[in-house]
Amino acid sequence: MRPSTRQVISCSRPPSPPRCASTVASRAACGGRVAGVLALLLISACMAAAAAAETVAPEASASAVASLQAFLEVPPSERAAIHDQPFAVVPLSRDDAAAARALLIADHAKRIRESREAEMQEGCLRLGDLAMPFTIKVFGAKPDRGRSMVVSMHGGGGAPKAVNDSQWENQKRLYTLDEGVYVV
Repeated sequence: MRPSTRQVISCSRPPSPPRCASTVASRAACGGRVAGVLALLLISACMAAAAAAETVAPEASASAVASLQAFLEVPPSERAAIHDQPFAVVPLSRDDAAAARALLIADHAKRIRESREAEMQEGCLRLGDLAMPFTIKVFGAKPDRGRSMVVSMHGGGGAPKAVNDSQWENQKRLYTLDEGVYVV
């Protein structure tokens, strides 16, 4: 069985960091990482300032991106607040804003990979005493444009544990893809 076209989401560019929502699954996926989102907002504000400014000093813009890169090379536990850094208020050129955004996204993704590695190995996201098991299957060769992803969820919730677990097991084998990442 294949999912319908509207259920398949294809990513043709590097993924953005997850956005935190109020659901347990979303909070678990984000790991409570507000700093990455705030950093992206900061860069967005710099991009807006650059767009509003009549002129952007190219040297200052390039220097701010270099300072950001040096800042991100410091281990996260040793970093000062990003909004307190002098580079955080420098208007950026369009190209430098794109470079800064890419640096922040890469840093955020690296921290998530490191902090959630054990959960990925276990196949279970945890938030406090809550746990959400998951499984990932990869189908076919990776296209040049990147893999598509199908997230398949069953109802669960109010049913007895045995029923919920059997539905989850069924969901794992419900779809077969020609290409893509299947997450249950």
